[in-house]
Amino acid sequence: AELVTHKLVLGYEQVTAEEALQRILPEGVEAPRGFETVGHLAHFNLRDQQLPYKKAIGQVILDKNPCLKTIVTKIGSLSNEFRTFDMEVIAGRDDTDVTVCERGLKLRFDFRTVYWNSRLSEERVRMLAQVDPSDVICDLFAGVGAFALLCASQGNRVIANDLNPAGAEAMRRNADLNRVEMDVRNLCARECVKMIGGSPGLRKR
Repeated sequence: AELVTHKLVLGYEQVTAEEALQRILPEGVEAPRGFETVGHLAHFNLRDQQLPYKKAIGQVILDKNPCLKTIVTKIGSLSNEFRTFDMEVIAGRDDTDVTVCERGLKLRFDFRTVYWNSRLSEERVRMLAQVDPSDVICDLFAGVGAFALLCASQGNRVIANDLNPAGAEAMRRNADLNRVEMDVRNLCARECVKMIGGSPGLRKR
């Protein structure tokens, strides 16, 4: 047998996003470890030391994930009554209207204007397992209606409320999209509770 030496050259196409970022970013700047996927959008919480390289980071993630079309990073924190935050598009198209699928339901909303957290998906499933189909569900902080729609889809009577007008509108559209019925309201939680408490005949089915 003869030992043969070969030279292997890996180009940009052959390396992972993490490997590419490790080579692009300067020493001392750590590559982002993860991001939230929301439909065609990737959401980052970049650190201060990473922000000067945000465009490069966004482009690498876009290149290495063909299913993604928009890359954003959060600016600031959740500081307003609607639980939304400022964001900057760092790569791809400026399109924050997304479609998310969860347990057979489709949710459409503008990620820029409503509250959404993909990490709560398992918690919604856990809570749904505790709901009897005869229960009347009132979700006072329903966001775009993910949990409320899950309950309505299994036959529960649902009152879904959110203070954010964009959230309430998204819930109405998502109820139509998924062909389920629920009572959508756009009130502060206290006012919603008062209205529900004064509603005659609000009982289990």
